[in-house]
Amino acid sequence: MAKPKHTPIAKKQFWLIAAGIFVFVFLLYGNSIKNKYAMDDEIVTVTTPKRPNNDRISKGIKALPEIFSSRHVETSKQRYEYRPMVLATFAIEYELFGANPHVNHFFNVLLYALTCVLLFLLLAKFLSAYHVIFPLLISLLFAAHPMHTEVVDNIKSRDELLALFGGLCALWLYFSYQQSGKWLPLLVGMIVFLLAVMSKKSALAFIGIVPLSLWFFGEKNWKRTLVATLSMLVFFVVVALFISKLVLTGDVVREALYFENPLFVEGSFLERIPVAFYTAWFYLKMLIFPHQLSFYYGYNEIPIAGWSHWQVWLSALIYIALAIFAFKLLRKKHIAAYGLLLYMGVLLAYSNLLIPAIGIVAERFAYTFSIGFCIVLAWGLLKIFRINFEDKTKSFKLKPMFITASVAILGLYSYKTIARNPIWKDHLTLYRHDIKHLEKSAKAHALIGGTLFPKLFSIPNNNEKQKLIEETKYHFEKALEIYPDYIVTNNNLGTVYFTFYADFKSAKPYFKRAVKLDPHYVEAHYNLGYTYEKLGQLDSAIFHFEKTVALDTSNLRSYMRLNNIYFSQKKYKKAIQLSKQGIEILPQNSHNFHTNIANAYSVQNDTLNALRHFIHAFEKTPDDYNLCVHIGKIYHNMGDKTMAGNYFQIAETLRN
Repeated sequence: MAKPKHTPIAKKQFWLIAAGIFVFVFLLYGNSIKNKYAMDDEIVTVTTPKRPNNDRISKGIKALPEIFSSRHVETSKQRYEYRPMVLATFAIEYELFGANPHVNHFFNVLLYALTCVLLFLLLAKFLSAYHVIFPLLISLLFAAHPMHTEVVDNIKSRDELLALFGGLCALWLYFSYQQSGKWLPLLVGMIVFLLAVMSKKSALAFIGIVPLSLWFFGEKNWKRTLVATLSMLVFFVVVALFISKLVLTGDVVREALYFENPLFVEGSFLERIPVAFYTAWFYLKMLIFPHQLSFYYGYNEIPIAGWSHWQVWLSALIYIALAIFAFKLLRKKHIAAYGLLLYMGVLLAYSNLLIPAIGIVAERFAYTFSIGFCIVLAWGLLKIFRINFEDKTKSFKLKPMFITASVAILGLYSYKTIARNPIWKDHLTLYRHDIKHLEKSAKAHALIGGTLFPKLFSIPNNNEKQKLIEETKYHFEKALEIYPDYIVTNNNLGTVYFTFYADFKSAKPYFKRAVKLDPHYVEAHYNLGYTYEKLGQLDSAIFHFEKTVALDTSNLRSYMRLNNIYFSQKKYKKAIQLSKQGIEILPQNSHNFHTNIANAYSVQNDTLNALRHFIHAFEKTPDDYNLCVHIGKIYHNMGDKTMAGNYFQIAETLRN
């Protein structure tokens, strides 16, 4: 079907509609603003105001130079992505409002509302020959869709919000350039597109969306379309090379683990094909029936599907049919073809065919390509009920059945969205709710166990604590049942048995597996050494404590435990040698090591050397009353009453 001739929509009409969409979004997501911090929010902002847990963001606007010259995630183990626009917004918010999740949630909702308004205005521009009901219905479906709750409710997902908003702004500017031929929109569009990519790489989808949109809705000017597309690509590549070579330092380190997506470590390209069809099936199913939304999926909630899965074959049939339908209508520039190409084109990047996706699937991944789905859904509804929307110059009447169907879909979507928002209240509320339908997800179980785990050390012993211990143990065990090689979870479950059940025999195999899987895992070596010590297997304990010290020379706990074992075995020379090493490496803890050395000399009746090190220890801790008295007693036993008196006098001063 040939595209009708464009006629402009009255400004007053679509600006009133735009205002209505803005209000509609706040009605949908207003109840999310009272939420607290949840999954992964600590990556992008300060979530513990008393002890700021994000060094960069805690500096406020002073951190902006550092943010723009460092990677999105920078830890001792991982360094990856470049999303300075996201961190910059949180640094500014922290400067102005401090650590306030409600402010963060408000700005997420505001960004989403602006995105929905911009989408409507852009569609109204593209579809100006159609009745306004068409871009309005698309925008309302997009705004209300429950799959977007992760993007809006998860503070950390502001990267997706900024990327799509920036991408749509760039599309508007490129369209203006193609229509007018003026260079200013082109130049500004290049900058805005770059800022979108600096929010998240998902904005790269607009390298395809822009030329597709210009071809469908713009003037027949191939030269401008080509210039717009090449300007995006070349400008991005040049700036990306500049940033990677001159701004950022160090290599990218992103450890993708098996339970996040097994395709990172196994599976050929041919084996990815059925997985891609299964992934595409998942997204289509969730977009149509957004039921049992989840904070995470991953292995083995989403299987690494083969050709034996019926979903793969059904998905292949559906998508092949959709592709044929889209390309059949492509030459006519049919709006359904545009929606399908946008949907399937962006989906391809998240299908696990070309690049494995973290978590295999995620609701946030559907954020951009859901626009294409909403276009096709709105078009289908209008067609099914024979609404004459393709030429607004002709008579138009909304049929009761169409109104009923549209209100029903929007009502169900809205209800699901509003009901989903409070579930993102905080980590435990979210995890405990979703885990009911995530029984096969190793990471989901590990996350809830990992969230409960630190709480066990700070709450008093009572029935409630015992319930939390059991809940924590259950989820760690479930995670390892699904994926036995989950390194951190092996260590954590071993710690639960060791600390809260004093069941050292049950703890040992989990610690052993953790150090086998990661021979450099310091904490697991320490825990295994302590377990062997409790079991009386001191030689094995020494081996793992010495391993801990070798891996982390600043590990004070290992020095102290080794010293105790050496003492119990009367290996005093080794104890002295170990503590002298500790003095050199950990001078801030030298009082502990001098005391250990002094005790070792004491049991060997070397009083002078013992006294010398006790004095060194006291010099480092001059408020230690007991140590002061002890030194005085040594001098008294040696017959030096003057020195003994001096130390007793100091001790008396300390006591008073």
